Amino acid sequence: SPMSKLLREAIKKKKQFYMKRILEAGIYKESDPRLYQLTLSELE
Repeated sequence: SPMSKLLREAIKKKKQFYMKRILEAGIYKESDPRLYQLTLSELE
């Protein structure tokens, strides 16, 4: 459904936003695979 596609997009955008903040804060390096395994709730 279009709604779930929209939701997935929103989650993806939110994750990218938090990942950017984490990288800027120096908590994880961009090359760290753990960063990409985090869920949205873990990022928040």
